Amino acid sequence: MSHTPQSARIAPPEIVASIAAVVDYNWDAEQADHQEQSPQDRPGHVFNALTVIRGWLDAVDDLTQLHETANTDADRHR
Repeated sequence: MSHTPQSARIAPPEIVASIAAVVDYNWDAEQADHQEQSPQDRPGHVFNALTVIRGWLDAVDDLTQLHETANTDADRHR
């Protein structure tokens, strides 16, 4: 499945938290398995997907913090 920046959406907080829980649960085992694979077998490994998802989660967290900061600043100026 392909996503473009225009189609990217931030999911509800409970969905984001559930995705993070799945990534965290699988991270160590899949990272270790990825490292044990030969370099030619790594491109299709699920750890690559976990890495992409973790990057998305970090971006969502950054956007959430930015949004919360902006709201706090706006509230102070009211």
